[in-house]
Amino acid sequence: MNFEKYSAEGKKALKPGLNAIAVLALAVVFNQFFSYAKHAPALAAVIPFSEDPYDAVNSIAMILSCLLAVLSAFRVVQANLMRSSGAPDDFLIARTQIAVPLSVLVALGSDAVAMLRHPAEWIGKAATVELLALLAAMAALSIAVLLVVRASVLGIINSARHRTQNLWKRASVILLLCIAALALFPEKVIQNVSLHFMAILLGFVILIAPQSALAVALLPYTVAEKRINAEPSRLFSRPWMQWCFIALLGMAVGACALLAEVFERGGGSVAPARILLVSSVFLGAGTSGLLIAFAFLKKPLGLFRKTSS
Repeated sequence: MNFEKYSAEGKKALKPGLNAIAVLALAVVFNQFFSYAKHAPALAAVIPFSEDPYDAVNSIAMILSCLLAVLSAFRVVQANLMRSSGAPDDFLIARTQIAVPLSVLVALGSDAVAMLRHPAEWIGKAATVELLALLAAMAALSIAVLLVVRASVLGIINSARHRTQNLWKRASVILLLCIAALALFPEKVIQNVSLHFMAILLGFVILIAPQSALAVALLPYTVAEKRINAEPSRLFSRPWMQWCFIALLGMAVGACALLAEVFERGGGSVAPARILLVSSVFLGAGTSGLLIAFAFLKKPLGLFRKTSS
């Protein structure tokens, strides 16, 4: 297949604008789902994934799903305004979009591991049926969006068997290692502040590593890979500028999460040392989370690269 040109049918199949709306809606629904599960009294009493590292997996999934959905919309608008065309641009948009349902599905997989480890917390409870129904609905919606995004570029995917097999082997190994890490994680260590923070970082990696590998395995291609390695955008031409921008964005995300936590818990007298500790954790977690995400997703999503011809 000639990847430099596509057929008229292939072009008609591409609907990045509609897909951008779909992944944005999915990100919003997932955020509402997890927030509801944690705060609805009946569900909050039975869910076994409200503690780290499971909570960290869901939290970074919420953040990344929103950021990637916004990035997807930005790229669609950018491509339309610049009248860009060509498989590389469409694939980079599709990879950005498919990373959203992948983040949700990996997070749900993490929830499933927590439920398997603590069956007594949720089986036979008043909210058991509601919990299972919400998880099933969330998984079904995510799979549907994933299939829609992948189908939109299916006609021009580089389907070289040997390449695809290698990508799936890598993704499978990463996924199995992450599942094992969750299944064997010594949960009592989070009682120590330092180890608790390490558990949060582990949760971030458990979400982002398979998300990145699966995005590449689901949407493999050759021409776009060359474009990903093209020159960086003028605004962030140097790597340190990119890392600094991501770090600042992570601090902003952490600060927003901190403010949300403060408003949720309400006021009250809190010791200055406690305020400093909690603030450091939120800012550190936000910054670390986005830096880890950038390290894994920079190349697969062509971040800070010129993607328009």
